Amino acid sequence: MEVQETWQDLKNPFLSKGYFNPPKKSGLMWSIYSLVKKVIGCGILLPLRVVLFFILSLLAFLLSKIGTIGLPKRIPPDYVYSFWRRLLLYPIRYCARGLVFCLGFWWIKTTGKPANARRAPIIIANHISLIDAVFMCSVYQPCAVAKSDVGNMPVVGVMARAIQTIFVDRLDHNSRKLAMETISVRTDLATSGKPVPQVLIFPEGTTTNGNMIINFKTGAFRQGVPVQPVVLKYPNKYRNCAHTLDNQNMGKTFLGLMCQFGNYMEVQFLEPYIPSEEEIQNEHLYAENVRTLMADALGVPSTEHSYEDMLLMKRALSLQVPVETANIELERVREIINVDLDEAKELLSKFADINPYGDGNVTVEEFASYLLGIPPSPEVLELFNRFDTNEDGTINFREFLVGLIVFTKETNINKQDLIERCFHLFDENDNGTITRSEFKTIMMKVFPAIQKPEVNRIFSEMDSNRDGLVSFIEFEEYSMTHPEYMLLANEVLGIPNDDIDTQDISNQQ
Repeated sequence: MEVQETWQDLKNPFLSKGYFNPPKKSGLMWSIYSLVKKVIGCGILLPLRVVLFFILSLLAFLLSKIGTIGLPKRIPPDYVYSFWRRLLLYPIRYCARGLVFCLGFWWIKTTGKPANARRAPIIIANHISLIDAVFMCSVYQPCAVAKSDVGNMPVVGVMARAIQTIFVDRLDHNSRKLAMETISVRTDLATSGKPVPQVLIFPEGTTTNGNMIINFKTGAFRQGVPVQPVVLKYPNKYRNCAHTLDNQNMGKTFLGLMCQFGNYMEVQFLEPYIPSEEEIQNEHLYAENVRTLMADALGVPSTEHSYEDMLLMKRALSLQVPVETANIELERVREIINVDLDEAKELLSKFADINPYGDGNVTVEEFASYLLGIPPSPEVLELFNRFDTNEDGTINFREFLVGLIVFTKETNINKQDLIERCFHLFDENDNGTITRSEFKTIMMKVFPAIQKPEVNRIFSEMDSNRDGLVSFIEFEEYSMTHPEYMLLANEVLGIPNDDIDTQDISNQQ
């Protein structure tokens, strides 16, 4: 029970709401101050900053365009820029600092010092906003690792290519492999004293609200070389910088920042972290130790969320269900059961169908209505209680996910035997197919309250070739893609189901 309560209170690193709360003030003096601030911010500062931002962006673009003349479209990983090319591109870092200045960051509080490439060929930082990368460019002018979409962006793509950005499609295995090989080559060049930029990696793989640090991807630590951890925070009162699921419009964010008198950023350059022999051999240990160090420096907790959790929450948004519904820490779930992101997304879609009001909690009435369109029967209630492991009278997505995955993957029940028994139950004349009449007869006997339209709906879903008959292959395919019906059949047939112990699984979580 304690674990379930902890999960219900699970913090969400991908939302700003609840974490960024601008102060609410009232009174005559505050109203006058707010008015003056809006007039100066929107009427004077914003136009000046927008113009300067455009000029600096154009200058950085021109330098990047000229600096990459003569280079192949795909720059080899071991390519070292000539002296004149490095000299021409060097002012880009001042352009980057100017862009940050235009966003209202007049002065940035820093502690510690940036390390050179020999001491730390890889720089890692927590990731909150696009501003992170621009600021880091002003300090190191590093070779960043960025998603492949960045390379296709107008203007930005040219500048990213100029600083030898390593582009990666995070969902493509070959792309990730090529990126790792490129990082290895670059770090070897840096440690050997070649004039190459350091590699900048945001190991979280995505942006967060900055109030916690999520799981690190291990690519930055696989090389076994020293890294310099850098921690960033934005202690702003009135403008949120975080690029989160509920704050996706970065253009609006930038304009809001430009309207402020001033914004705040704090950066701490930690000492280069030299891995032990054990950490060199174990990239996961290396990553976790550095993550702990960075979380301590920021004074924030670490969570087991990952980039995949963010993708699952994006799926929740597209299904118009609460984002918190998908806040489950997939990595933590994987410690107990084997589930991948695609399976989780598919089951989230199914959960959304069961939960028509989109409140993230399925009642027994909603559950029964989804399965058979009837009031809860004893069998449906028994199945519902198997999912409802925290016994609060509802099923949340975590319980639903665990229950179905445990049944489909982790139990010792012979599912093939269960499917065959169910098929023969419906196939009354034993001719290898189920007619609509046979299906209706058995369903009405087992569930007297079920209505004919609901029977027809289920039959039509099984009859994939629309020939009016359900073959064993069609029945089997439907059963495997709708394990909730197999679980219900298991309850109806009274097959011993001691192996389906989702309560024990959930308690482990």
